[in-house]
Amino acid sequence: MPVENMDDASVLNTASAETVTWLFNDTGVWASATGEAAGTMCAGKLGYEGVTNELGGSVGTISDTSFSFAAATRAATLISVPEEAFSKMESMSVANKVAYIATWLDTNGDYAIDHRRGQVWMLAKAIVADDAATYKYRTPIAGGGGPTADVNLNKVGGTAVTLGQKTKAASIPVVLPSDQSIGGADVDDSAFTAGTDKGQVVMGFYDTTDDEVDDGDKGALKMTAKRRMEVRDEAYDTSTQANRGAEINPLNMQFVGETLIDETNIAETTTAYAYIDMAGYRTIGIQAETSGATPTDVLTITLEATMQDDGTAAASCDYQDVTTALTGSASFVDTDFISLVDTPFAVKYLRVKYTTSTGGGNDCDLVVFAKKLY
Repeated sequence: MPVENMDDASVLNTASAETVTWLFNDTGVWASATGEAAGTMCAGKLGYEGVTNELGGSVGTISDTSFSFAAATRAATLISVPEEAFSKMESMSVANKVAYIATWLDTNGDYAIDHRRGQVWMLAKAIVADDAATYKYRTPIAGGGGPTADVNLNKVGGTAVTLGQKTKAASIPVVLPSDQSIGGADVDDSAFTAGTDKGQVVMGFYDTTDDEVDDGDKGALKMTAKRRMEVRDEAYDTSTQANRGAEINPLNMQFVGETLIDETNIAETTTAYAYIDMAGYRTIGIQAETSGATPTDVLTITLEATMQDDGTAAASCDYQDVTTALTGSASFVDTDFISLVDTPFAVKYLRVKYTTSTGGGNDCDLVVFAKKLY
């Protein structure tokens, strides 16, 4: 899950006319896409992650972004791709990434921005060449601000640092508190000469009992008889001799809901599809709201599925009708419905197919909601 750090101050920067070098899938590896034909799926990595919105106050979205191309020669239409999809692509192979993003980028000139990771995807509208992009991003303030600012040290261990100094002038001492001194010249039972061939030594102590220090006291770290640091965190339970744990996000609370279709006045003689990626999900609920039998045209809805999981784009897979198997009905004609598929079923994609008759009305409405459960 992406996390935004609100603890550190940051400065807003602008990358002006940054060169975006396009890459394409060359038999499973990224290669330069320069000169490739229109219709080539391309990816570009920006110089910085966290592309912001126009004001620069947060990570951008399709509705509010600071990102723009100098020209729309190859990338013309910005398409919305959910964060869930970009996150899922991180673990995919090159070929599968290209096939997966094609679910959304299906028209030459379509492009999408992964604001959080600083990546751009494009289905080229023309012969591929480098593009120039301008966008805003934020970087932590370090030594005065800016991504290339220096961090300056005035002293180390109380000793002034000479500007341009390349070698240390003296060792930096580590002073033990007088009430916590470690007796003896050696750090082990065998002879040891500090500073000859064993480098710096981190001191510790071994004790068969658990002792405690008072509030504000300092002390040596405890080690085992094998000189391993003994670590026991606050979650340790002495009754079980193990750390207690709790599930923060149980699987029974993991789900993804979306508005799959939201269309009004659908044209007559329409056949269209909406795709649901079922990878990693076991069950689903589908709700359809229609304008009933009022429209002139007849609206028919069916469900189709595929198990084809070889990297092929959703729209290019082979599908079979599963309406009866999943709902008990052969189709839904001019009617609202809810279908709760509570039996786990193993498919890669499930798609909602809707058609309108040749009635001349161009007046059917359809809204479809989907909710997937792990």
